[in-house]
Amino acid sequence: MTPRKGRARTRDNTPPTAAADAHQPPMVRSYQEQVTLTVQEQLARADANGLFKQGDIKGAAAAYEGALAVTVLDENRLPLLANLGLCRLRLSEFAAAAEGLAAALDLGVACYASPNLALKAAGRRLEACQQLGDEAGARAAIADCSFFLQRSREKGGLAPPKLDLPP
Repeated sequence: MTPRKGRARTRDNTPPTAAADAHQPPMVRSYQEQVTLTVQEQLARADANGLFKQGDIKGAAAAYEGALAVTVLDENRLPLLANLGLCRLRLSEFAAAAEGLAAALDLGVACYASPNLALKAAGRRLEACQQLGDEAGARAAIADCSFFLQRSREKGGLAPPKLDLPP
């Protein structure tokens, strides 16, 4: 069977643009650009945190989303996604919370560098999945909780003394 016109595929069956994008080197930024981005990202996060502390959960969620739109560094995306997930939980938007928290836990190196924050994200994802009745998601969140709790202890972090996890 031949592919339809306009639907060309590469040897590994991915669209040509996706294959080309996968092989692009990561964008290299100067030190000054990285510092500028980090400062902007931290200011956006501080604004969102302020709204959350004032009790404006909807406003904080919108501010975290806005901050995520301009945040490119994974180490700065992790706390934004974790905090946005908490806002979504408080707003009873459990599906959005679970999705965003799963994205936070997919940040790899940022999670390994900040296991306490990754542990918070995993615990929040567990709560969202339980509210949704998503057993598979809850089990994945439990595995993440267990992993990051151990990672936090290895790193010498201040892990929660007790984390109640269902069997």
